[in-house]
Amino acid sequence: MRNNNYEKAKDHEKREKVMDVLLGGKIPPQAVEMEEAVLGAILQVRDAMDLAMEVIKSPEPFYKDQHRMIYRACMDLKTKRNPIDLLTVVSKLKENGELEAVGGMYYITGLTSKVASAANIAYHSMVIMQKHIQRGRIIIAQNMLASAYDETTDPFKCVDDDRRALADLVPDSDGMVEASSLVKGVLDDAESAIRGESLSINCGFRDIDEEYAYEGGELCIIGAASGTGKTAFALQLAKRIHKLYKGVPVIFNTLEMKGKQVVSRDLASSVSVSQMRLRTGKGIGRQEIEQMLSMTGNYDGIYIVKCRTNDELALKVRQLRKQLGMTLEEKIVVVSDYAQIMRGEKGGNREQEVASISRSAKELAEDENVLYFLLSQMNKGAGKDRPTQLNLRESSGLGNDADWVMLLYSPSRNGETEYEDGTSTENTLEVIFDKVRFGKPGQIVKLHMSDHGLIGDMPSDDYDTELHLPKIQPNMMIHTGEPRHSEENSGSQFDPF
Repeated sequence: MRNNNYEKAKDHEKREKVMDVLLGGKIPPQAVEMEEAVLGAILQVRDAMDLAMEVIKSPEPFYKDQHRMIYRACMDLKTKRNPIDLLTVVSKLKENGELEAVGGMYYITGLTSKVASAANIAYHSMVIMQKHIQRGRIIIAQNMLASAYDETTDPFKCVDDDRRALADLVPDSDGMVEASSLVKGVLDDAESAIRGESLSINCGFRDIDEEYAYEGGELCIIGAASGTGKTAFALQLAKRIHKLYKGVPVIFNTLEMKGKQVVSRDLASSVSVSQMRLRTGKGIGRQEIEQMLSMTGNYDGIYIVKCRTNDELALKVRQLRKQLGMTLEEKIVVVSDYAQIMRGEKGGNREQEVASISRSAKELAEDENVLYFLLSQMNKGAGKDRPTQLNLRESSGLGNDADWVMLLYSPSRNGETEYEDGTSTENTLEVIFDKVRFGKPGQIVKLHMSDHGLIGDMPSDDYDTELHLPKIQPNMMIHTGEPRHSEENSGSQFDPF
């Protein structure tokens, strides 16, 4: 045991001497205090190891040998789904014959007093990685300088070696992962869901939430024909999600209309007046103004932007994270209206450009931990035949890249007055789940759209307060005949959304 510890001590001394020579006697970049804080948090806080491993994927970034040994022991415990605390880590170090080398029980216990705030573990982990990269760059730079003066080396091969060495310094978020190491995370998520602490996101529509839940990193395409209500539906998603999850901000990228117009339409629908009344002021009184003013809080946490590309949107996501002090582990919802107005890679035809838009949208979702709802236009409908993802306009890439394809369909707008059971189709908006990568596709959920465009759950005997409707069944709904957004317009040619 002593011989083993002696050898490890000599290795550390040798490493220090090499670094000292390379730096010309300068102190190497390091963040020992943050290393101590991270390890201390891991020993005390449940799930702290998960946060640390999102950034520090191996023991190597730690500057001190003792810290590398301790972190390796923690990684071994996590892989085997064992608890990580002071006693289990000490036991693991004893098993590895490394307890004395790290400074014994006294040193490990002392780490628990180094924690300033476990909430900062993601930031501390990133600083540790930055210092590790700095040290690596110094070594690579020294090697590059030495080889550049060496006339016996092949400069072309040296350049390739330099590139690989620099690339290896950057943590690979998509690196090779042993599947067995993922089991614990899967089971932890399942246990959280059982306890009612699911990390998934519900959208706030009652009947959809009974069947489906979303995750960060997923791309959901929402397709609808012109005039069906896709923007109104998307804004309802944004408001309902943020209402359920106060800590989840929403970025609403509106290209079809100005942000003010989007909010104006939603406010008009919410107080059951036409959009044209709001524009002209006819029939609008103090009561409606006060009612709309009271709804201001419904838009808190929803940020309106206008970005033509997904690269611009990704930048907005990163800016918002920084502004709100959010880590990459915290989800953000993005809604973009709509794909056919966005810009993608040029050089091909329009179908290829739209395909590049959907591909970059999926990359944005995955890279930035975003739940991304991307709206899309549809080709002309086929009457009573429900649309599928094949009807998405301009590119099949939209459906291929998506984790979800949700299609909005209005039976009454397509000549259907009632369903087979005799239920009226009036005021009914169908959400067709045509593709669900992680669940069952083919389901159709019915929502209610008021005469003024407000989309909500279908009224029932015990759930009708949201739309202020009488307690009636959907087949008894009465259509007033007033156009959704304009009393002055005949309604036949006016596309409200």
